[in-house]
Amino acid sequence: MVPGWSVGRTFYKWHLTFDDATAAPLHELVGRLQEELAGVERLYLIPQRWPQVTMQGLGFTDEVSDDDVKAITRAAAERLAAVPAFELTLGPI
Repeated sequence: MVPGWSVGRTFYKWHLTFDDATAAPLHELVGRLQEELAGVERLYLIPQRWPQVTMQGLGFTDEVSDDDVKAITRAAAERLAAVPAFELTLGPI
C-alpha cells in the first residue's frame, strides 16, 4: 500500500503489460490463480484480460502537474525507443 493512498485517490504509475497473442498462457495462469484468491478480503484482483506488473510509481495525480507528466512521458518515450525488445520468462509462483 502506498502511503497516502485512500479510496478515490489516484496514482500515476508505469506498468509492464502482456496483451499480445503470446501472452495467452499467462492470461490462463492469471485466471487459475484468481480463482484461488477469490474471496480474499480487501484484495483487488486486476481483470484477467489486463495482467500487468507495476514497474515504477510516479506520484499521486493531485500532486503531479500536467506539465511534469508530459515531460516525464516524453523523456521515457525517448529513452525506451532505444531499448530493444526482450523476452520475459516467469518462474514458478
